[in-house]
Amino acid sequence: MIGILLRKEWTRFVRSRFKSIGKNIGGTIINILIGVALFAFILFLFNRLNSKFVNYGVSDKLLVFVLGIVTAVYTLTGIGRIDRVVYDSNDLSIPLSLPLKPSEVVISKTIGLYLSQTLSLFPILAALFISFGLQNHVSAGYIITAVSALFLLPCWILLFSALLSAPFHYAKQFMANHS
Repeated sequence: MIGILLRKEWTRFVRSRFKSIGKNIGGTIINILIGVALFAFILFLFNRLNSKFVNYGVSDKLLVFVLGIVTAVYTLTGIGRIDRVVYDSNDLSIPLSLPLKPSEVVISKTIGLYLSQTLSLFPILAALFISFGLQNHVSAGYIITAVSALFLLPCWILLFSALLSAPFHYAKQFMANHS
């Protein structure tokens, strides 16, 4: 049953990302070009910053600082995303009325959020890790760590967002009821 829910999440994800491909090919090409330009800009910017910090021996601290900022920003945006998907979603009534365990519904929603988070973070993290690697003559251990971080950092961000989403939701509800 969880396979059906994952297929539903995947279909929703693909539709939300690529719904305009058939209708507006020009808009799709522009979105792809914007994504490539963003990747190139981040790569260029971090490469320039990193080249300045390599001389002082603190480029690894710059990488950690930038990763911390990315983590904080994506955690904050993830709180709103989880709030919409889990608390404010109207489509939860359908799977919960079927003979499914609530844990299966939660697992499929979590996997969908993880895939969305991973795909949105991938260009940013890849640009940072590539730029750092080019400036610092890294070893194979760095490459293994960077590839692992591409998949583990979105998991940590999702965990932080999930922990903060319940208090956020109740605070938002409280403010709505008392304003």
